[in-house]
Amino acid sequence: MQGDNTEATAENTGKSTDRRNANLKPWKPGESGNPAGRPPKGYSITEMMKDLLSKKIRGKAGGMVDPREAIAISIIDKALRGDTAAQKLIWQYMDGMPVQPNVELPPDVIDQFLHIYTPEKNK
Repeated sequence: MQGDNTEATAENTGKSTDRRNANLKPWKPGESGNPAGRPPKGYSITEMMKDLLSKKIRGKAGGMVDPREAIAISIIDKALRGDTAAQKLIWQYMDGMPVQPNVELPPDVIDQFLHIYTPEKNK
């Protein structure tokens, strides 16, 4: 009986595969498989922030101000009051982060360094 079930399963799988393959048709030359193209991404937080920052907002004095300018003034004000995070942010935007040169040390210097700073094992 087990042989009968195996044969029936193989036949069913073959028929199912044949039906699926019947729907497959090669594209014509020059035809795309996705003529509508990739669907657009959803509205991201970045896009929302860019939109909001491009519009004027009401300032403390009641006038309309550019939000980017208001943010910059706020960060500068915090930096002047001693906020080190604001100071660091301003410094990074003004001068950029310092670049560490990539220096390759000779193997003998590395060995000397490791010898000096590696604790000796108990003997």
